[in-house]
Amino acid sequence: MAVAEMYVIGGGDWMRETLNAVAAFMQTDGWAWIRRVGILAGVYVLMVQWIRTHDFIRVLTWVFVLIGVGVALTKGPRVQVIDNTNPRDVYVVDNVPLGITFPATLFTQFGTVMVQGYEKVFSQPDVATYSRTGMLFGAALVARSTDFTAQNPELTDLFADYVQNCVIGDILLNRKYSLNELMNSPDPYTLIFRKPSPLRGLFSRDGKFMTCEQAAAPLQKMLGLEGQTGSKTWHYYARQLFGGKPDADLLFGQLLGNSYQYFYQNKNAASDIIKQNVVMNGLRSGILSYASRSNDTAGMLNIATTSALEKQRLSQATVGQVAMRMLPTLHVVMMGILMGVFPMIILVGMVNQGWQVFKGYVFAWLWLMSWPLLYAILNSAMTFHAARWAPRWCLATCRWCS
Repeated sequence: MAVAEMYVIGGGDWMRETLNAVAAFMQTDGWAWIRRVGILAGVYVLMVQWIRTHDFIRVLTWVFVLIGVGVALTKGPRVQVIDNTNPRDVYVVDNVPLGITFPATLFTQFGTVMVQGYEKVFSQPDVATYSRTGMLFGAALVARSTDFTAQNPELTDLFADYVQNCVIGDILLNRKYSLNELMNSPDPYTLIFRKPSPLRGLFSRDGKFMTCEQAAAPLQKMLGLEGQTGSKTWHYYARQLFGGKPDADLLFGQLLGNSYQYFYQNKNAASDIIKQNVVMNGLRSGILSYASRSNDTAGMLNIATTSALEKQRLSQATVGQVAMRMLPTLHVVMMGILMGVFPMIILVGMVNQGWQVFKGYVFAWLWLMSWPLLYAILNSAMTFHAARWAPRWCLATCRWCS
């Protein structure tokens, strides 16, 4: 059996449900009654026009409209909705009218070919390619990864105590390194575990006292395990980003590593990236907790000011974030709306408005066909400049800076 392929970038399951709903509605008695009403309305309008003009061309036009409507309502071949962001899932719909099947497959295939041709010339990895992973997926993944925190409660508590009792002591008492050196270190993990104090220490969960030197070994082991595939942290963020996909852990590791390599020329594995980000955020949290516990008014004021500025920045970035995430989704929604109102389009076309309706329908599909190419160009421009100007991570601001 012939299969017509329709391409979308995201929302493939919703598009399948939309097509199923339209196909089912077109088989009901309600639609048959609506169609008869439309034909009667068309005959009435035609009679009025004939009495006024005696134009035989209008009669022929209406006859051709009825023939065209009959062809448009004919059941087309099976439709397979191919979601480029999730090509493993198969979405198949039967009994879709030819008036939906033909333009949907023709224009989406043409738009997909244009997008893929553009992205093939402007070579980029999958994480930076709109037709594979969507709008700015790689950049969003990198931004999200900078907020990774350990999901193991024991590790979180132990590391917070280590920062407050060992790292702060090394900075303020022993002066092994300065706070500025720690903030700007490309590898804070190595720095904080290098020659920890054999005198100062902390208490474990079971109430056992451990010196900083004794606590460093199990803490390093726990941090290493937390960055491995299958750990609580790995599994938590993989499920957040990729939902219930069976290969979510594999995709997470592959795309995270590729994103850092493209944007920051960082060839570390995903496990090392997760470990480093967990350490960075743990250090920041521990330092802030130490300032709060010490009743450091100036420090807390600085924290409040920084938090307020960050909220202001986030508020200003809201419009851009909404546009980045919602406009590609709006494209799929607009396609669904165009398919959903197909019965209404047929009804209006039968009331002696066939040519105008046909032109509007075709131009609507042409308009939607141009969206993916525009998004692909915008996506490549943004990712290109992001990769070009991406600097190094600074713990002081929890941002990438030079």
